[in-house]
Amino acid sequence: MLQYLSLSKNLYYVNAYHIIGRVKNMQSKKLVIIISMLVIASVFPIVTTSVASDGSTIYVDDDGGADYTNIQDAIDAADDGDTIFVYSGTYYENLQIDKSVTLTSENKHNTVIDGNSIGNVVNVTADSVTINGFTVRNGEAWEAGIYVYDSSETSISDCIVTLNNGIGIELDRTFRVWVSNCTISSNNQFGVCIYTSNGIRLNSRLNVVTNCVISDNDEGVFLDDTTSDFIIKNQITDNHVYGIHLAFAEDIGVYDNNLYDNNENAYFQGILRNYWSRNYWGNSIKIGVEIIFGRVICFPWLNFDWHPVSEPYDIGGK
Repeated sequence: MLQYLSLSKNLYYVNAYHIIGRVKNMQSKKLVIIISMLVIASVFPIVTTSVASDGSTIYVDDDGGADYTNIQDAIDAADDGDTIFVYSGTYYENLQIDKSVTLTSENKHNTVIDGNSIGNVVNVTADSVTINGFTVRNGEAWEAGIYVYDSSETSISDCIVTLNNGIGIELDRTFRVWVSNCTISSNNQFGVCIYTSNGIRLNSRLNVVTNCVISDNDEGVFLDDTTSDFIIKNQITDNHVYGIHLAFAEDIGVYDNNLYDNNENAYFQGILRNYWSRNYWGNSIKIGVEIIFGRVICFPWLNFDWHPVSEPYDIGGK
């Protein structure tokens, strides 16, 4: 699994070069520099995640017969670099992950972490954590299904994050965190929220949300006080307020997404410098450019997707 994640990241950054080629003639040189930095930096996730393969594997089964019946007990017993494999079942727990471990499951549909409407369901405060293949549900109002704080090189993949009373996935002060191939739906607030809580402007940076299905949340993707993040090739539909909402977020790349049937597909405020290209907007009338409405200080303003596509992408994450 770790080899697959590393390969996926490698391929993704190769694709980033193609993005550069498509937008460099119409966007600022700064965008090219940012993506190039991401490409160079991609070696670090590969190095850090590969460390986990050298550790031990700890098994969890709520029916017994494994090392532990509770996931938290396995985390407490683990060392950095260990893998925790969880068999199918419903685990009524609120997890605290403060070690660089891999948490993976037998089946994402049948391996459920239920937070009982108490706090965050999964709370990550370590670097280089991998979470793969779970259904995460029933977090408390104003809390999250998966909350990642002050973490770098962490990966959340192939998860179903749903029916949380607050946020689906919340990234706070994170650096190069990946959210990929997830279904994030029916959460009462944001599907994905990336922001900075400590008052240091633009402290969260270089996070990636890709190949996810994000639907039926209050807002699909909300970014606040963050910089140089990428929202690439996601299905963002049927959210009740905005599909994507950028608030004082800077140098955000929004590429190759399906963005339609939201109450409002996209909105920005506070900062002009973000980059939209090759998204499918579901418009019935094509004018060759998509206008994104927003506001700077108290003035209405516009961003543009200069190259919207006419057909939706085939996007996974289901």
